[in-house]
Amino acid sequence: MIRIVRLTALKTAFWSLMLVAAGGVLLAWPQAAATGMRRGLAIAAEVLIPSLFPFLVLGGWLTGSGLCDRLGACLSVPLRWLGLPGAAASVWLIGLVGGYPAGAAAIGNLCRLGRLSPAQARRLLVGSVNAGPGFCVATVGVGMLGSARAGWLLWAAHAVASTAVLLLYRPKDKEESVPPPLPVSPLRPATALVESVSAAARSLLGMTGFVTLACLLLSVLAAAGVPQSVRTAAACLLEVTGGSMGVLHSPFLLGLVLGWGGLSVHGQIAMLLPPGTLDMRFFTARLLHGCLGGLLSLWWLPSSVLPTFAAPSGVIAEPFAGASALGGVSMLVLCVTWLASMRKKVDF
Repeated sequence: MIRIVRLTALKTAFWSLMLVAAGGVLLAWPQAAATGMRRGLAIAAEVLIPSLFPFLVLGGWLTGSGLCDRLGACLSVPLRWLGLPGAAASVWLIGLVGGYPAGAAAIGNLCRLGRLSPAQARRLLVGSVNAGPGFCVATVGVGMLGSARAGWLLWAAHAVASTAVLLLYRPKDKEESVPPPLPVSPLRPATALVESVSAAARSLLGMTGFVTLACLLLSVLAAAGVPQSVRTAAACLLEVTGGSMGVLHSPFLLGLVLGWGGLSVHGQIAMLLPPGTLDMRFFTARLLHGCLGGLLSLWWLPSSVLPTFAAPSGVIAEPFAGASALGGVSMLVLCVTWLASMRKKVDF
């Protein structure tokens, strides 16, 4: 009992010191913090909201109106082989074309409706978190690499990697059979549309907060004079847009960053799902997805597009011009350290 009390006191003291340090950092570099917040809001306005809002509305409407079950009937055989109900078909498709949190938002809706069990949600989540074509083509391909073809190749690489990870995590035994659908009365199409628009707006507000916080941290690191390689690694670990800017010279590292997604995206996903859905398997799957996507990007991407760079139109960006292989190695070390420090179950 005394040991538990001491451990609790140490944790309380540690987090108290962290809060005091965070306040001191904000007071020491207020202008950098404000600049980072403006950058985060710009990224949300120019990249996040235009690319995600339509798919969040579509996902909510499909699950709320019951049309996802009709779509799943066409793919019932492969879905049952994966141990997933028919409603998972729409989630998988939305995850491929909608961007990172759109698939997670659809999974959250199905969990709340009782159409997915917690085990099925965790398994489906490993193959439903992807960089969508809007981000890969418009932001990374055209905006950063100056090539729409390169953007489509990046998206195709991650679509293949996502499907491979989903197959890898299929149930190994026959005990995880698909339960019969619960008798849920679907909403009328108009009512489902109203509900989906409202839920999408609330979700985007939370996502904007995570992006803004990540950009604030990166801006403060720059103002504090942190070495370039460490800032590059931190950007790759925290936020996918800034991380992609830092590793444009390497197809493998670019694919790795797009597959990992960043802790900002992971926080957005946790916000959209029931508590306890994210576990260690999710983070290892993200790292595995990133490695597979990076290998495919290294194989498919033409080397002629890599030296070019242009910030996405309208986005206040700060490219990491001094990025090197050291930044990529540091990013891998940070990811492995993060995974090693996590418990078996992760609750946000």
